[in-house]
Amino acid sequence: MDEKDLIHYIRRITSPNLSETNIEIGPGDDAASVSVEGSPRIIISTDMLIEGTHFTSDSSPEKTGGKAVGRALSDLAAMAAKPLCSIVAICFPDGRSDEYKCALLRSIQEHAVKFGAPLAGGDTSSGTSNLVITVTVAGVPGPEGIVCRDGALPGDAVCVTGAVGGAGAGRHMSPVPLIEQSLELTQKYDIHAMIDISDGLSTDILHIAEESDVGVTLVARSLPLHPDAVRLAEGEGSGKRGAILHALNDGEDYELLFCLPENQARELISGGISGTAVSLIGTIKETKENSILWMDKTETELMDTGWHHLKNK
Repeated sequence: MDEKDLIHYIRRITSPNLSETNIEIGPGDDAASVSVEGSPRIIISTDMLIEGTHFTSDSSPEKTGGKAVGRALSDLAAMAAKPLCSIVAICFPDGRSDEYKCALLRSIQEHAVKFGAPLAGGDTSSGTSNLVITVTVAGVPGPEGIVCRDGALPGDAVCVTGAVGGAGAGRHMSPVPLIEQSLELTQKYDIHAMIDISDGLSTDILHIAEESDVGVTLVARSLPLHPDAVRLAEGEGSGKRGAILHALNDGEDYELLFCLPENQARELISGGISGTAVSLIGTIKETKENSILWMDKTETELMDTGWHHLKNK
C-alpha cells in the first residue's frame, strides 16, 4: 500500500462521519476546514519533517527549523488561507545538544512570526534515533474564501508561479510559503483549483485532475525551468528533456500550481503576481486523459512520477 492508497483508505473510513461533525473539508486536500460557531472557519494542516528523509544530519538547526515551518505554511497558501498560529511537536534524538535544541526552536519561531503564524505551543519528546519535527498550522479563509483541488474545469488554463525542478540541489531547505501571492491571486482572478508543488509537478497536477474529475495536457516547452534543473541535466548529459523531467518530478519547489479561465491566465502572466512570475503550462480537458506535449510535437501520457511516501513498502 503506497501513500495514495493509504489516503484513499483514510478517506473511506472518515467520510461516513464527516456530516455529523464540524469538519467541512476532511482528508484529501492540502488542509482541513473546520466550522466554529460564531467564528470564521479554521483551516488546519500538519506536516512532518524527518531527519534522513527531508534533511540530513549535518543540516543546520536554522535551515531545518525554517524548512519545517515553510513546508507547513505552504499548505495554507495552497488553500488561499491567512495564517494564525503554529503548534510544534519535536522528538529529539538522544545526545542532541542544548545549543542545537535552542537554535532549532528559535528558527521555528522566527520563521513562524515572519509569515504571521507565531508559535502557540506544542510538545517535546526524545528517544528516537532521528530528529522528527511536526508543525501544525492554523489559519482562516482569505477574503475570497478558500480554494480546493477539486474545482478545475474543462478549458481552464494550468499555471504555475516561479520556476520548478532541481530543488534537491539545496533550494529544498529554504521553502517560502507564497501566502501573499495566493491571497492576491484569489482577490484578482477566478481561481478554480490550487495546490502547492511538494511532491512534484507531475504528481500534484494529477491530484488536481483526479479530484476535479478531468484530464490535463501539459506543454513541455512552456515549463519554467529553474536553473538548478538545467544544471542537473547538464551534469547528467540529458539536455533539455532531462531538465524538463526534473521540473516534472523532483518536487519540493513549493510553488503554486493552479487553474483559472484562459482569458484571465493570459492577463495574469503578462504581469505576474506580488512580484512573482507566472507561466501558463497547460490546459484542463473534459476527457480523463493526461498527457504532455513535447518539443518535437509528440504527445505521451503524463505519468505520476513525483515523490511518493510508502512506495514499495
